Amino acid sequence: MPAFLFRLDDYSSLFSSINSDNLYKLSLTTSSESQPFKTLTKDDWLFLIDDEDHIRGILQIVQSSPDSIDFKKLLEVGSGVTYSEYSGFTTVVSRIDDREKKHLIGLIASSLSDLLDFNGTTGNKNLAKEYVENSEQIIFYGVPGSGKSNMIENRTSELNDESTQKVRVVFHPDYSNADFVGQIMPKKDGDSISYEFKAGPFTMILKKAYDNPKMPFYLIIEEINRGNAAAIFGDVFQLLDRDNNGWSKYEITNEEVSKIIYGDEKAKDIGFNVKLPPNLSILATMNTSDQNVFTLDNAFQRRWTMVHVKNEFQNDSDSNIQKNSKIKGTELSWENFLFGVGDKPGINAIISSSSYNSGMSSLEDKRIGCWFVVNKGGWIKAEDFSNKVLKYLWDDAFHFDKSVFSDGIESFDKLVDAFENRKQLFKELEIEYVTEGTDEPTEAGA
Repeated sequence: MPAFLFRLDDYSSLFSSINSDNLYKLSLTTSSESQPFKTLTKDDWLFLIDDEDHIRGILQIVQSSPDSIDFKKLLEVGSGVTYSEYSGFTTVVSRIDDREKKHLIGLIASSLSDLLDFNGTTGNKNLAKEYVENSEQIIFYGVPGSGKSNMIENRTSELNDESTQKVRVVFHPDYSNADFVGQIMPKKDGDSISYEFKAGPFTMILKKAYDNPKMPFYLIIEEINRGNAAAIFGDVFQLLDRDNNGWSKYEITNEEVSKIIYGDEKAKDIGFNVKLPPNLSILATMNTSDQNVFTLDNAFQRRWTMVHVKNEFQNDSDSNIQKNSKIKGTELSWENFLFGVGDKPGINAIISSSSYNSGMSSLEDKRIGCWFVVNKGGWIKAEDFSNKVLKYLWDDAFHFDKSVFSDGIESFDKLVDAFENRKQLFKELEIEYVTEGTDEPTEAGA
């Protein structure tokens, strides 16, 4: 669709008084140009420039003659957007190419608190939508089982329609940008095969956010560092910089995603540009203990708020039950196993000491979270303790330091055998077992 710059100093001051619903006529003859509108046709856009080289808005031609135009006001840009390149244009009406049109739209979109919903095919007025502010980008990080996912659930628990307003994905080593954003896939229709864009979770939640500006939306990424986040985000990474109004500071050009959001014609009019709207938040979790994962570089992390989830029980009923739950077959509560009691160390203190003594301070992140396993009816099941807790300690937390285990425990099998036969597992952490047949749940978790 053709576009032009329109410079008229005396007229620009009247622009704000024009109503978008009405049709207006302008007749003009200048000393320098006897027929300033001779190149204009129906549906062309005019970017109005004032006497200070500011873009003041957009008009759309309804009807034209060499010296007059009938037009509608599509959009007003408040006090205007500085357009330093205007000095290169010397006529009242100057045609611009598609590249320059995209540049102008980008300048305008970046200046507004609301994204422009351009409708260049019908000539209807441009509606600037008002979006609810919900533009957080947070990575919750901590030891495994510290409650990171639960914290996200609590932050998003009061949505009107959780199934619609949240999209959850899990990053892993094989997860790609095509999985995340979308990809062109073959589609069979009878004997013919066509190809169409299949939107990924990022594009799906982005469209929902645009379609429902008054509602908050959340893209939730579990285990963000278990996949190559930089490769998965790709150029979407550029959208993570937000302005004070919650919009992406910079746009990216993605034809397929833009068409999903706006439709084919509207997407073309705005140059297939895409931004994050203010009503879309991205929340992620990251385990600090994972081995063989991808590191999030500083440039990536800088665009997020990093929230450390402390490994501690909260003061609520669920936490009280969890921490007081005994490991089945023992007199040892889950809280005392993790954090010790009095001057007796818990397993997390032993992990920290082992990492310090081995000169590998990063192993301190191998500590066990409060919710690493969850109680069942006020008890930590014996099989969960064996197959999850002891396995994690053997394979990960004490991978480089088996000296913490009791003498004679030289393999994971022997560690499990020791627990099942009610023997001591650790040199520094004593486990008091109950007499067989007397460990049924009574007061646990009360």
